[in-house]
Amino acid sequence: MIFQLKVIDFDHTLTKTKDDEGKSLDCSWGVMDNSPRLPASYTKECNALRSKYLPIELDPTLSIEEKMPHIIEWYSEANKILQKSKVRKEFFPEMVAASSLQFRNETNEMFDHLAKIHVPILILSAGLGDIIQEAISQKGLNYPNVKVASNFLVRRIKFYVLFKTVFEMNVSRHSIPRALSAG
Repeated sequence: MIFQLKVIDFDHTLTKTKDDEGKSLDCSWGVMDNSPRLPASYTKECNALRSKYLPIELDPTLSIEEKMPHIIEWYSEANKILQKSKVRKEFFPEMVAASSLQFRNETNEMFDHLAKIHVPILILSAGLGDIIQEAISQKGLNYPNVKVASNFLVRRIKFYVLFKTVFEMNVSRHSIPRALSAG
């Protein structure tokens, strides 16, 4: 018997980047960035970080080794902003429902088919795992064969922080089991 596993990225792979009119759609982090449930300062500060660090992440002239300190700094600073926002997991259903996040066409059919033939699906994402789980739940895609390895929030007294930080340059055969244990 051949073991099959489907590993799928979430943001802009399982979900659409733009709608039919060409308007940009939310990714998992965008659900939070564009939510009126969080203070305007959250979005402003996150946008400033994105403007600073995204060009570094996307720079093809820099090696992964050169990028890593900047990416780690970005996630660290973003986590501090997240803590100040006083986000609560109870906000997530409303935030996802009000967002512009859209799954690609025929996603339901693909998940249905893979569930019927018992093929495990691993959604591996640098996005926000809690938002991803809420989105797949609202879409009716939370089958037993679906697991999410991503960044998950944990409660720290009165606010949430990222438990494990997963981003595209630190994913390895060692980080996947650790990320799965966070969900």
